[in-house]
Amino acid sequence: NAPGDDEGFRAVALLPIVEGMALDVVRARMRQGQHNVERVVSYVVEKGKLVEVERRDVSPRGAR
Repeated sequence: NAPGDDEGFRAVALLPIVEGMALDVVRARMRQGQHNVERVVSYVVEKGKLVEVERRDVSPRGAR
């Protein structure tokens, strides 16, 4: 965990790679005292490689 240069707090987790494992990388920002998710990228481990399976942008609640 470390503060970013101008983007605030950043956290990194190191995970063992296991065949078939699925994980999400979540980008969120703190706004008005709440964390708001901006983007989620989903990956799965196939044949020892990390493969992106889905990418989605998340709109804030109530946004149009």
